[in-house]
Amino acid sequence: MALIYCPECKKQISDKAEACPHCGLPRAYFAYHQEQAVAVVDKGDKTPVSDYKTIRNMLIAFDRDYTQIFNRARYIPTSEARAFYKSYSYYLDVLKDPAVKQYIANMPNAVGFDIEQSNRFIARLDDFFEQVDRFNEQFIEQKLEEYKEYFDSILTAVDPNVRLDEEQLRAVLTDDDYCLLVAGAGAGKTTTMAAKVKYLVDKVGINSEDIIVISYTNKAINELIERINTKLNIPVKICTFHSFGYEILKKTNEVPPSVNYRSYSIIFNFLEKKVFNNQRLLKNLVRFLGYYFDLPEDAFCFTSGENRSSGRF
Repeated sequence: MALIYCPECKKQISDKAEACPHCGLPRAYFAYHQEQAVAVVDKGDKTPVSDYKTIRNMLIAFDRDYTQIFNRARYIPTSEARAFYKSYSYYLDVLKDPAVKQYIANMPNAVGFDIEQSNRFIARLDDFFEQVDRFNEQFIEQKLEEYKEYFDSILTAVDPNVRLDEEQLRAVLTDDDYCLLVAGAGAGKTTTMAAKVKYLVDKVGINSEDIIVISYTNKAINELIERINTKLNIPVKICTFHSFGYEILKKTNEVPPSVNYRSYSIIFNFLEKKVFNNQRLLKNLVRFLGYYFDLPEDAFCFTSGENRSSGRF
């Protein structure tokens, strides 16, 4: 019996197995034949001969893809970076194996590549995410300079006196899957969102129909509609989280859901009648909320409902 690698899940299995015990791939799909099953290397390890052919082709593809991902004029989003890394990470552990490294060093002609190619692959993939961060930082610095005049007038139609600061510009240029913008009231979050929408349409080439702007309050939505839809003349969809969710529910249900505007009263009545007069439930509720709020140390220091209503609770 020899060990071979399942071509689907890449785990070692017996060459006599009728199917892979890990992923269930039938024997008929095994890529390796028994007569070429193993090559004995140091420490008694066994590595499929055809694996080295696969690795050689992988190294060629990796060099090509690695060059392509960093030879671009766009920000590299996290999802793309992770997908690239995942597609090659299996071979990272394989080529780091001391026995495999020794075999490659001793038999470069047999495997079709040398140890320098293997080590270059390992070094590049180990440093991949740091390289992505460096690339994205250089991209932002380059675009800050290249688009200086564009950014100086990006919101002229909204307000000729508006100028985005560097933090706002970096938020606009950061084209990642998820971007968290943290700032206090009046710091310019709505302005930054309007500028980002215009940048995505003007410079990244995103169709306005593929953009949805969502906020929490009707006040913020009205400001965004005025700035983006009206003054910048970009017809993106702008709505609150509630209306967006309600629209999805309407599309996925034959009967449109009804909105209960008395929900707060229902919850309050339930708490007042079922919880506040039950010591055990009340303590459990306070402990639960304690995970999310800073509760005073004397939260449980009360003897009657009067203490709670007076503000000690």
